Amino acid sequence: MEVKLPNKIKIAGVMITIKYEDKLLENHGKYGQSRFTEGEIVLQKRDMADDYKGQVLCHELLHFLDRMYNNYSLEEGEVDALATGLHALLVDMGVEFDWSEIK
Repeated sequence: MEVKLPNKIKIAGVMITIKYEDKLLENHGKYGQSRFTEGEIVLQKRDMADDYKGQVLCHELLHFLDRMYNNYSLEEGEVDALATGLHALLVDMGVEFDWSEIK
């Protein structure tokens, strides 16, 4: 089942923009980044397969959820583990992301 990812989502009443950044890996050493004050999730534009990109998106979404609903109490390793599990669950359920709205 294909799911079209919107370029904006609402979490706890806050609009979050999902977008690509050309040199995220080069400038920050990361494939994804949550920018809370800007209300953004940015993903490395190149060098990332869609499957891995989905896992990175889950990771960054979990950072926002943790901050807004869990008092920002998860450690990075816990976010990693939960994101891997969430992404695996979605893939096992047949979910495929359509990235066409993300610019």
